[in-house]
Amino acid sequence: MDRLVQKNFLLTNLDPLPVLVDASVIAKNSDQEYFNGIIFAGCSIMCRVLSFHVELENGAVYERIPIDALRWKKPEGEQLTLNQLQVYDCFSYHCTSIVYNLLFGRRCNIYIPGSGFFPGKYYCTIDWAVGSGGESPEIRKSAYLIQLDNGQIAAQPSNRVIWRDPVPEDFSPPPLKVQVELKSVEAGDAGWEFTLVKEE
Repeated sequence: MDRLVQKNFLLTNLDPLPVLVDASVIAKNSDQEYFNGIIFAGCSIMCRVLSFHVELENGAVYERIPIDALRWKKPEGEQLTLNQLQVYDCFSYHCTSIVYNLLFGRRCNIYIPGSGFFPGKYYCTIDWAVGSGGESPEIRKSAYLIQLDNGQIAAQPSNRVIWRDPVPEDFSPPPLKVQVELKSVEAGDAGWEFTLVKEE
């Protein structure tokens, strides 16, 4: 993805990431717990969780594997449920993936209400456009994909991520608010006139 914005409908390229895929999700009567694979794309279906395209070690490509069926390393410690890993369903079919230069490889913590902070490192960000969920400021969210230390991959909104590890002992949420005002210099009374063409 070379850290550039990818604008796509339904699918978006992702930097390859080695993963373990839950065998119970993709195989019949498997005698192994996980299949080795590599994530190479994300899939955004509106009102569903993020899913991923994975090339398995046997050469097969398995599409639309849900986020809770993936581990980026062998699981350890407390494992999160699906609705803890991803807070909101995908807002639109129109998705964008980007790796922010500032956050590339950064350590962070995600906050899970009732369970506390879970540490991990930044993978990439998925954002959406088109439709109220993609652009209405009072409800829109992006998804920061975080490789958690427990082996899972989480998709969290920005207000659930603190870019510190460990979390400072005196940390308290800053008094921020949602920005809901839509601003434009051309909508309504712009205060200027089109003057390139003079009337004779």
